[in-house]
Amino acid sequence: PSTLWGRQQRNLMRRLRFWTNLLLFTLPLLLLLIGATNYIRHIANFLTLGKRLGYLVSVIATEQAGQAVTVGNVAIRGDFWNRDAENSIVLSHITLSDKQKPQSLLGRAEEVTLDYKLNQFFDDPATLRPVLNQITVRNPELNLSRDAKGQLNLLPMLQNLLGGKPKSKRTGVSRVVVEGGTLNYKDAKLPH
Repeated sequence: PSTLWGRQQRNLMRRLRFWTNLLLFTLPLLLLLIGATNYIRHIANFLTLGKRLGYLVSVIATEQAGQAVTVGNVAIRGDFWNRDAENSIVLSHITLSDKQKPQSLLGRAEEVTLDYKLNQFFDDPATLRPVLNQITVRNPELNLSRDAKGQLNLLPMLQNLLGGKPKSKRTGVSRVVVEGGTLNYKDAKLPH
């Protein structure tokens, strides 16, 4: 009888040891896996929250252009772990309007795609390799007008963007593609 009781105790202790070890080692790994998955999901959600990024890009573009720029959505696509992979930033629902007269639309574009490779950002500027491979503008509409004094409405913005000397000989983009656009021109100097 005592050996039977001893054998049952040993079996019980083995089972208890097995379940204790399983819980002590598996539970923390499971919790770590759940936490890592939630963290990666959080980072991915941040990168795909285009409206938040669109607002940030709008603020920066408005400051650079000197005109009111609105970007509706931003999507970042590509492989961020491989420096040689083709990546793109897609800006959609872009509008450009006069800062003094926000109701005056200067232009709009359905979508602008910036194609790049990560290693181009880290290159030595002496290599003269462009920062962006290509900019593709889809379905833009530009409202160009000249007032009675001969001043173009986009001239102040272009002077603001292009003013000053470039800091290096490295170009910003190697190719610009415009797909299906419209140019509306109004000239106050010409007789109607």
